[in-house]
Amino acid sequence: MKDVLHKIDQLATKALEGSDYYVVDIKYIAAFNKVQLFLESDTAVTIDRCAIISRIIEKVLDEEKWLGEKYILEVSSAGMDNPLKVLRQYHKHLGKLMSVVTNDGSNYEGRMTMANDSIMTLIPERTIKNKVIKGDTLTFTYDQIKTCKRIINF
Repeated sequence: MKDVLHKIDQLATKALEGSDYYVVDIKYIAAFNKVQLFLESDTAVTIDRCAIISRIIEKVLDEEKWLGEKYILEVSSAGMDNPLKVLRQYHKHLGKLMSVVTNDGSNYEGRMTMANDSIMTLIPERTIKNKVIKGDTLTFTYDQIKTCKRIINF
């Protein structure tokens, strides 16, 4: 199945060339013969773009029968509340409030100030009586991070 998912990933990546869209994750749920493809964009993911990518992939799946006759394909946004998976997502969320859980179970919240190929930095901050209190910069390598999610506040 890894080979099929890799081929689907390649199809989607090729179909997204020249746009600000990219593949974040691809999952297979064997019980339903379902493939879930999650996309991200430097701007915003639209339903229309997801539908276009879905049709491109479905055409090949129908012709090549990689998943057999009956399958489910879902193409959607990676979602704002899901953990970041690829470096490009970290770049998109620079300056945003983030929640980081490390592999040892520690939790940190703060503003992401940097993300390069090997590390990301976070400045802890909290608001007390309408005043923002900042802590010392924390540095994480990506292999230390279990999850990194954006904190959504309205």
